[in-house]
Amino acid sequence: MRRLAQRLIKKETGFSLVEVLVGLAIIGIVVVGFLMAIATAYKANIISDERTTADSLARAQMEYVKAQGYISADSAGWPYELPGSPPPVSWLWAIPVDPPAGYTVNVDAIPIHDIGDDGIQKIIIVVSHNNKIIVTLEDLKADR
Repeated sequence: MRRLAQRLIKKETGFSLVEVLVGLAIIGIVVVGFLMAIATAYKANIISDERTTADSLARAQMEYVKAQGYISADSAGWPYELPGSPPPVSWLWAIPVDPPAGYTVNVDAIPIHDIGDDGIQKIIIVVSHNNKIIVTLEDLKADR
C-alpha cells in the first residue's frame, strides 16, 4: 500500500506540457488585452488634446473678433486665415497668440440678410489641424 502511495505522489509532481501551454495562452490573452487598452487610451488622449487646443483657439479668436470694431463684410478684412507655421505677418484682426504648429484658424463674416451688410454678421471660425477640421464656431457680431 505504501509503495502505491509513493508511486502516485511521484506521478503528480510538476506540470504537464499542456498545462504550461494553456497557462501561457491565458497570460498572453490578458497581456494583449491590457496593451490594447493602453493604446486606445493613448489615442483618446491625443484626440482630446487636439480638440481642447482647437476649441481654445476658436474661442480666443471669437473673443478677439468681437472685441474689435465692426468691419463691413464687403471690405478687405474678410475672410482671413491664421496659419500656425510660419507665424502670421500682418492681418487686420489676428489672434494675440500664434496658433501652434499644424493648426490653422480661418475666420469669415457673412451678412445675415441678402440686402448687403446691414450691421449684423455671422462670424464663422473654423480651426483645422493638419488639414482636418476640428472645431467650427459661429456667433453674431453687430455694428454698434
